[in-house]
Amino acid sequence: MAPLTSKWQVNCCGPKPWVDGGDANANQQHLIRPLPNLQLVLMDRAHASRRVLQITWDKYEYLDSILKALIWDKQSLVRVLQNSEVAKELFHDIQLNEDGNQRPIDNMGFAKQRFDSCAKPLARLIDHFDAATAAAAELVRRRRANDPMSKGATKALQVLSNEAVLQLGMLADCAEVTLQLTRFLDTESYDKSPPTGKIA
Repeated sequence: MAPLTSKWQVNCCGPKPWVDGGDANANQQHLIRPLPNLQLVLMDRAHASRRVLQITWDKYEYLDSILKALIWDKQSLVRVLQNSEVAKELFHDIQLNEDGNQRPIDNMGFAKQRFDSCAKPLARLIDHFDAATAAAAELVRRRRANDPMSKGATKALQVLSNEAVLQLGMLADCAEVTLQLTRFLDTESYDKSPPTGKIA
């Protein structure tokens, strides 16, 4: 039972316990067949709203290329600025000089295991855009061309055209609005009647 509870949120409310099956969990229904008293609830609006981010953006090749270069790739700019101590220190110093009164950040908020974590790094990248791109340019200047950090910074700078910057801001706004919808749908006591108006 221990492996099962690590993958399912078990709720004992009523005569039978039930499990809240999200997208990944819904594909593991075979795990509950030996448990006849366990009911699988597949109507999960909160998980469904998160999939707006998961299954739409990568369908548009141009947007997908921007997000990969800036967030998703192992050598993306966000991940370099978050995971490399050298790049993190450089980014921090540049923020102090270029972002004025804005408080420097040390963590871009990226978490690979959560697709919707793109909202925080996108927002932080927009808020500290000048410092982030300056750090990328400095990494390219300081590091060898075959260095992973230099490669990631170079790719990010190559995709950041005027159109890409505009799209980046719109993606950040879209991600934040989608997460607001997820939080609304994830409230246990929410009224099921107004979701259409809330989405509109």
